[in-house]
Amino acid sequence: MPHLIRHYRGLNNREVENDVEYNLSQVLEAEPGPILRGPQVLWESNGLPPPFEESTPVFLTEEYLSLIEDTFQGLVSSQRLYEQEALVEGERLNIRNVAQRLLVRVQSGTHPDRIEMGRMLLEATTGLNCRAFFDDSGRLRSLTAAAIIEEYLERGDVDRYQPGVRYFFGHRIPD
Repeated sequence: MPHLIRHYRGLNNREVENDVEYNLSQVLEAEPGPILRGPQVLWESNGLPPPFEESTPVFLTEEYLSLIEDTFQGLVSSQRLYEQEALVEGERLNIRNVAQRLLVRVQSGTHPDRIEMGRMLLEATTGLNCRAFFDDSGRLRSLTAAAIIEEYLERGDVDRYQPGVRYFFGHRIPD
């Protein structure tokens, strides 16, 4: 996280900053929240009277970076995380939890972006074929996706994945 914070400070493209904020949220927040919203914005006036007045956004980046650091340190402390352990959605990576959250989201239709992220993580970690989650036009097939996840959880294959450890198609990624 310190590496990401250092690089975030050096960004000067709001579009790239938005992308980083989105990804930080996926790592640090169980549900979309203040990290996803990004830094607070204040509008600074040029001081001219209307109709000549113009405002410029001022992003409170340092406050935002403090929030990220505090959130990260809180997770490290509360979950007793080690440096090499992977985080996802505010907790030590646990593929069982990823699959269970994904199942709930697929059934409820909440947070479509997190459904896609959960699917990618489940598929890349385990090698589980999740192509049937979506139809040819990219729409979620909720019942099919739920059935795939439920079957995977019932098989017990998820028990072979150690929490906090990254895997690719069922193979542990070395530290």
